[in-house]
Amino acid sequence: MSHYFSQVATAVVLVLASAAIAMIGIVFLAGALYLALVANLPPALAALLTGLAVLATALIVIAIARLALHPPRHAQPPAGSAASGEALDPSLLLGEALGSELVNCTRAHPYGSMLAALAAGFAFGASPGLRKTLQQLLQNAARQPRQ
Repeated sequence: MSHYFSQVATAVVLVLASAAIAMIGIVFLAGALYLALVANLPPALAALLTGLAVLATALIVIAIARLALHPPRHAQPPAGSAASGEALDPSLLLGEALGSELVNCTRAHPYGSMLAALAAGFAFGASPGLRKTLQQLLQNAARQPRQ
């Protein structure tokens, strides 16, 4: 039991240290933004814009936290989905099944999913060739006629 409490205490200390480091980073970023703006704007306006940027960032973080803590309720399945009982195209059924499996896997392994999404984002952001290939694949898939 004491091992559990030491792990919890270590986690709390690490989270608090990370928060303190993030706050220092935010202060430096706000300072850099102010210095960049004050070169072209009056100091009072530069300070106002910097404060608004920090406030907007805080509001975005609050909105993300609210969504994470209180996820939206799921609506009734739309007409034409597999849950509605209508006959559907097999590709739609396959897509719905794959989507359901992806959601289940993401819920079962949230950290791994986050790292995979982060790696994919970096890969697509860093590689113009990869972006172009994905764009061509999506365009070709959209052009194929449906039967």
